[in-house]
Parts: sequence; C-alpha cells; structure tokens
Amino acid sequence: MVNLLCQTGSGSPHLILNGHLDTFPVGDGWTAHPLSAVIRDERIWGRGACDMKAGLAASILAFQCIRDLLGDSIPGTLSLCMVSDEETGSKYGTGWMLANTPVAEGDACLIGEPGGLDVIGIGEKGSWWFDLSVTGRAAHGAYDCLGESAIAGMCRAISAMEGLRSLRARIPSSLENIVASEYPYVERHYGPGTGELLVRPSVNVGTIRGGNSRNLVPGGCQAEVDVRLPVGLESASVEHALSSALQAAGLSGYSLWTAARHEATYSDPDGLIACAVARAVQVVRGVQAQKLIKIGATDARLWRAAGIETLTYGPGLYNMGAADEFVPIEELLVVAQVHACAILDYFMGG
Repeated sequence: MVNLLCQTGSGSPHLILNGHLDTFPVGDGWTAHPLSAVIRDERIWGRGACDMKAGLAASILAFQCIRDLLGDSIPGTLSLCMVSDEETGSKYGTGWMLANTPVAEGDACLIGEPGGLDVIGIGEKGSWWFDLSVTGRAAHGAYDCLGESAIAGMCRAISAMEGLRSLRARIPSSLENIVASEYPYVERHYGPGTGELLVRPSVNVGTIRGGNSRNLVPGGCQAEVDVRLPVGLESASVEHALSSALQAAGLSGYSLWTAARHEATYSDPDGLIACAVARAVQVVRGVQAQKLIKIGATDARLWRAAGIETLTYGPGLYNMGAADEFVPIEELLVVAQVHACAILDYFMGG
C-alpha cells in the first residue's frame, strides 16, 4: 500500500495535515465514469470526490501555499501525511506511519475529512465490531421437537443486542455544551433520531448466516455486528451489558469474538489547533463553526490515541459511498483556504 510523507520546516511545534488516498468500492448506478473526476455543473464527480479526495487536495494546496509563503522560515514543522488503508482498518496506513515515521512526534493534526464547511470535528464515536456464533442442535425438520434451532437462538440474541440502545453515556463536563448544541444540528441535518446517537450506542447486525436446508433444524448461526460507542461509554461496559442480556435471554451455547475495538476519542475543544481552525472558519466563512462529535469513524482516533490533538474539517457529504459522489469545486477551495489560515494561525500564535 502507498503512503506518502512530505515535510517542511523543523522543530516544534509540529502540525500534521493528514488524509487518505483509498476509497470505497465503485459500485453501480453511476451516470458518469466513477474514476474520471469529470467536471460538470461546477462539481467534480467520481468515487472519493468528497471522501476524501477534496479534503486531501485542499491539504496539498494549503501545504504548498505555506511552503511558498514562508519557505524555510516556518516556525516549526509542517507535515503532509497521505495514507492508504483508512477504509479497511488503517493498520497499513496511519497505523504504520505512526509506528515508523516522525509523524508520531507531532503536536497537532488536521484532517480534511468531509463533514461540512461550518463544522469542526473535535471527536468521534468509538466502535466495537464482533462476531456472534450461536450453537443449537440439528435435527430433521419434521421432528423439530428433537432439535434446538440456532436461528431461533440468534433471534433472541439480536433482541438482546438491540436492548443495548437503552444504554446512555456519561458525557464529560468539557463536552456537555458541545453535545447539547450538536443535538439539534444533527437532528436537522441528518434526520429525526440521529441526535440520540450522540449519547447512546448504535447497534447494527450487518450479516447473518445460518442453516443448510429448509427441512433441517439449524445447528449453527453466525452474525457480524457493528456497535458504535458514544463518548463517555466504554466498550467493556457495553460488553458486560450484552453478556448479562444474553444470559437473561436463556442463551448458553454461544461464542463471541471481537474483530475490532476502538474507544471513543476527542480532543480539547479549546486547544491550540481547535481555536486556530475555528478562527480560520470565522475569517474565511464569516460564521462561528459548530464543534461536534462525529458519529462515523476516521483516522483521527489513531492520532488522538497517540496523544496528538486532532481535528477534522472538510467539505460537505455528497453521495458519500453511493453512486454519483461529487464535491462542489467552491467547497474544495474554501477548505483549502481554511486549512491554510489555520496553519498560519497555529504557527504564528493567532
């Protein structure tokens, strides 16, 4: 996999511009070639246009602008870190870069992930991905009384998993005002019920497999599950709650394997990089940016886990992951301007 690192300047402070090169699979239903980056209606169309080729292009423009403006006199280090593997776990992208390059010594990171021109991502929900396997007792379907359906057991397990949605996070005091103001914003922009996702887990049973034939009682059933964790609710607490719920549902013949686990992360909403980006949005857009906790996951979690203050600021979400993904050219340029102003603010002290 390809990862690229460019640097200018030296010493502290060290600011990193990060973005991912990889995209979702293309899929069907496109009205233009998904890899053409065709320009139509003042928009760039193609897979990855908003997630996150535009944000990455904006970071490249900002990096070059600062390099041209300050040359070797930049009061610190500015890195441009472009990675692969973000969509598939980040082990060989940002994870590898943090383990093997000087970016691990960074003080702050700005990622051009999409979210909207008037919002700054200061944190994001965590995730717990696991595989659940339920074991039953196979039998001929005509003698169902002699068997124990693993699919029926999985149905009870799914009901128990859905009960996790009743759990509530204990929001840190430093984020209470942000979450309170974000709630109506999320409801307005993403739809009714989405505000609750800031304080409760989401539960999605993404795949399920069980049984071999309609006339056999299934002896096994497997499910792949994605649980997203709000700030203030740790995965261990959710796992304990699920274990209790499965026992209460009368399930004993099951096994659970964790495929991935990442706790929710956030950065100081009043830190140096947060204030720099907020002031940059004010200068370029003339508005006060909404700081928020992102519901989806990005590489920001890895930078924060490494002790690096990390924010996201990028264009809006336009058919992200769907056919006819696009980004308005004007938004790409606005993001580049905000990134450049934020870099100057960060190094020059406001």
